[in-house]
Amino acid sequence: MSTDDFQLPIEYLDGQNYVYAAKTFYKIPPNNPWTLYFNFPPYYFACHLPGYPLVIKFFSIIFFNCYYVGNVLAIVFCSILSIYVFRRLLIVYKCVKNITFTCTLFLIIPLRMFLYRKD
Repeated sequence: MSTDDFQLPIEYLDGQNYVYAAKTFYKIPPNNPWTLYFNFPPYYFACHLPGYPLVIKFFSIIFFNCYYVGNVLAIVFCSILSIYVFRRLLIVYKCVKNITFTCTLFLIIPLRMFLYRKD
């Protein structure tokens, strides 16, 4: 196993990217850690969800500018919000018979696990 294999999960882990975007409010300096270590250009941060760093910033302001606590609370908040919206969609459009089972699958097996792969 090469040393690049150990950096691969860190390179694609985007939690720190959201925290950094929330801290800098998308004013990314050219000497940011992702440019220095992973050769990502500063415009790489524009591909991240624009509203999510705002949610992190909101929760971090509540907890005395602790961005990592804000990130955890933003994850919990957005998870609860997404399961609520998904459940409402299933109820309104009557897509499945067992809504609880489908929502449980939605929480346990996120679609994102099936979207990325390394060739």
